Amino acid sequence: MEHDSALAGFVLSGLLFALALPGSPPARRACRNPIEISAVDRHTAAVRCDADAGQAGKLRGPVRQLFGLPIDLNCADAQTLEVLAGIGEVRARAILDERRIRPFSHVDELTRVHGIGPKTLERLRPVVGVKLPRSDSASVEFRDCRSDGEPSFRPASGVRG
Repeated sequence: MEHDSALAGFVLSGLLFALALPGSPPARRACRNPIEISAVDRHTAAVRCDADAGQAGKLRGPVRQLFGLPIDLNCADAQTLEVLAGIGEVRARAILDERRIRPFSHVDELTRVHGIGPKTLERLRPVVGVKLPRSDSASVEFRDCRSDGEPSFRPASGVRG
């Protein structure tokens, strides 16, 4: 299992490195309809860019940020949260602890987490979102938490609704 995690980290690092290289490759095109074709530890490890529009966006884990897709605060694991700007291992664990007490109903509720203030909240607002679980339980720690794959899930807006 550690080997799979290391492999997924290596693949993601390679993708990030390749994206940071200077110059643009010839005939480079945007990946407009990304879809997961393989995963490691419930994180997307490989992506195909030619999915049907209805299937596009079904990516899990930190790779979502590479494609401009929001990360759901009620479903993301610690590894995914750690890639967010200003969130490291300690704050990621604090977010998980806080959502076990009560799921987030809006991105603004991130300020319930010790160490997350207005500046961090504004930095995170464009890249995170909240989708409430379809469950009577207060806990969002359920096995099939896949709000990251639903087309209706969007990043938070600047206005609280």
